Amino acid sequence: MSQARPIVNVLWTGGLDSSFRMVQLSRLDVRAQPYYVSDDRESEPFELNAIKRVTEDIKAHPGTIFQLLPLIIVPRRQIEPDPEITEAYRRVCGRHPIGWQYEWLARLSKSVDGLEIGLERPGPTGASRCIANLGRTRVVSDGPVPYAVLDPESSDPDLFTVFGRFHFPLPLFEFRKLDELPKYREWGFGSTIDKTWFCHWPIEGRPCGYCKPCVSLIHEGLAFRFTRSGLRRYRLRAVYNLGRKIKAVIRQKLGTRTDGGARS
Repeated sequence: MSQARPIVNVLWTGGLDSSFRMVQLSRLDVRAQPYYVSDDRESEPFELNAIKRVTEDIKAHPGTIFQLLPLIIVPRRQIEPDPEITEAYRRVCGRHPIGWQYEWLARLSKSVDGLEIGLERPGPTGASRCIANLGRTRVVSDGPVPYAVLDPESSDPDLFTVFGRFHFPLPLFEFRKLDELPKYREWGFGSTIDKTWFCHWPIEGRPCGYCKPCVSLIHEGLAFRFTRSGLRRYRLRAVYNLGRKIKAVIRQKLGTRTDGGARS
């Protein structure tokens, strides 16, 4: 009997980084199990559409050899609570602020063995920088798909409680976003780049230009993903963010949920 293909569990948001990993895996003799966390944020339809479009590209590519398993959508409210993780997350944020999504993703990682999250090379802020400042990683390369993990002996205990169950895919964990683009093209997925999604607060179906992922993408040299209007909003992002906060306060007082969620 032939040995079963190894399975790789991937958090897939439809973004450039996690889609990069899915394209990379498509070239390997593995089974890829993508996960998506749903919480009714504004960007969710766009993220799911990006996953659909990238999936179509992967299936149509002649170099695809992996087995792509059906997307598992996990409602955020159904992720089991874990006070230890929640408290560790709060203590980590007290030293190095990170997105709130890492709290519930850490809880999800307890039920999904070796869940991969698409973190890239550390910038000045964010989860990758937090890991670089408070922890140390080691490479696991004894299988078909190498990845990095936190070293429990040389990492902050609270950091390990939050991130210790995750796998960080390679070479993505050592890349910046601009490093990904030549690989997309080399693998024959150049047109897939523009099908990924990243914006929290889309405006008329296009990236807003002033949410954190939009600002990060522009800072990393990917301004070509934006319309003129998006780039104008980027330049005026302080004004737009203030306006959004004011609207959120008003709607909260009226009892309307406005939380758009956050993605890595």
